[in-house]
Amino acid sequence: MTRPSVLLLAQRDDVGAMAIAALLRQRTVCEVTLADEFAFSRDAVFHAPESGRVGPAERAVSRHAGGRLERPYDVILCRTPTLRPRRFGRPADDEYAAVEMHAFGLSWLWSRRDIVVNPPTPACLSGSAPDLLGVARACAAVGLATPAVLLATDAARVDRARLAGPTRRPWVGVVPGDYDAAPVDGGPPLAAPALWIEELLPERRRVLVCRDRLVDAPPALADRLRQLAEAVGLPLAEIRLARPADREGVVVVGISPVPALQSAAHLRAVATDLELRASAHRGRAVA
Repeated sequence: MTRPSVLLLAQRDDVGAMAIAALLRQRTVCEVTLADEFAFSRDAVFHAPESGRVGPAERAVSRHAGGRLERPYDVILCRTPTLRPRRFGRPADDEYAAVEMHAFGLSWLWSRRDIVVNPPTPACLSGSAPDLLGVARACAAVGLATPAVLLATDAARVDRARLAGPTRRPWVGVVPGDYDAAPVDGGPPLAAPALWIEELLPERRRVLVCRDRLVDAPPALADRLRQLAEAVGLPLAEIRLARPADREGVVVVGISPVPALQSAAHLRAVATDLELRASAHRGRAVA
């Protein structure tokens, strides 16, 4: 019986993915393939997803000229938001190819959703990535706090009396992905959309959610942080916590489907979870 297999899809400069692959190879429990966001566009690839719910990965057809991506995997962790095509001669062709490659990646991962760690979404192949408003709604539903914010479509119409304390940040019509997304500066012109966020202390606490396991979570918030990750559909997530500058308490400032893995404990937890997932899938396939 061959060892369980893990596929890591990540951007070519993803240090976290490289660290996961190195640790898994060192442990020798699983075979590991590390592929970047251009892997599917380097050679001829054919993908024919079946209709209806898909079981084992080998039921979906995928051929790769180099042989690296055609094998059935036991678990897939996608850390890249999209797959990228090769470059063409015209910008219009590049834009069209980028859309097509992203759609291909979504279909390829969705057809294997039983073995993909974080289910892909149309906006992000690495999993659900709620914006600032989505984070606020999800946190409120499970009893977690978020920073005070004020969104204005026209900064000139905002009552300045409401802005005591918050830090002003630029907003160009798209709500940021989280509360740390935009740098603090002088803000947009008065006639433009604007975003104000409560001032936060600079320190961030990164909590890893790995299914039922949490790493570095404050004990009093552990259950609610687990519920938050479940509510946004992320079995694997990193939740960032901060403290407001002018009041007590802890607030959630972002949730990501791609943990930074800046600590050894986070790295070990993810590697162990991938080994358990891969071994469990291999056992079901053999049975």
